[in-house]
Amino acid sequence: MFSPSAFLGYPGRGAHLKDRQDNDMQLLAKFYRKYPEVKYFPQGTRLNTGFGGVVEITHPASVFVKKQRALISKGYSEYKAFEIVEEELGKQINQHKEELRVLRGLAGQTGQSYLDRFQQVAELESSLKVKRMERDIPKYLRAQNEWVQDL
Repeated sequence: MFSPSAFLGYPGRGAHLKDRQDNDMQLLAKFYRKYPEVKYFPQGTRLNTGFGGVVEITHPASVFVKKQRALISKGYSEYKAFEIVEEELGKQINQHKEELRVLRGLAGQTGQSYLDRFQQVAELESSLKVKRMERDIPKYLRAQNEWVQDL
């Protein structure tokens, strides 16, 4: 009925996890107050197919919280850790915001001609295709090797 640790004067299993989740939500709320548009960035995940199958989330908000938590555990204050991580990820976030602006057509309002905007979108799409291809090459090579081994 009762947890074995109920009468020992300390919380039972899982109590420390709730505190950590609350702390992460507070860090995330501060991050979203500073960068509200990051909520709508696409979330990419990378699956490491090594031992254990680790899933690594690459959304800027989760990376931000993970890095800030690591700095806080090293002894930095929450404010100083926020500044350090913001300096690291600020350039990446601004670049991503600019890419989204170009893709959504908002860059046309800055005095660019239609052809300049069209060329910018085409270059961005081609660079994204190259990144996607570089990401997927190991998967295709693995499938090709399995097919050759089956023959």
